[in-house]
Amino acid sequence: MGCNPIGAEPSAPAFMTVLVRQGPSVVITIDGKDVEHLECGAGVQLTPGVAERPQLPWNLQIVRQSDSHVLWTGAITDLPRWAVVVGDDVVTGDSPPAGGADPTCLT
Repeated sequence: MGCNPIGAEPSAPAFMTVLVRQGPSVVITIDGKDVEHLECGAGVQLTPGVAERPQLPWNLQIVRQSDSHVLWTGAITDLPRWAVVVGDDVVTGDSPPAGGADPTCLT
């Protein structure tokens, strides 16, 4: 039987957040398999071992849907992680990037 220190909360599952703030629709791939399709203004939380996602590590790619151009690729070995698509650039880190709360999506 496990025990938490007094006052400690059980930890929530860690995940990777991907947001499309500006720019094209993208496809998220993990280890070469398409796992999500996101349009501008959309986002997703990717949790290892949930919804057919493999356990870490991941080889994650963010690919522009219209022409399959890879916008970002990287090894995900620990969580939490963030990736925010801004146009054709992707900002990544272990916390949310600074900036406005609302996406700018052109229709």
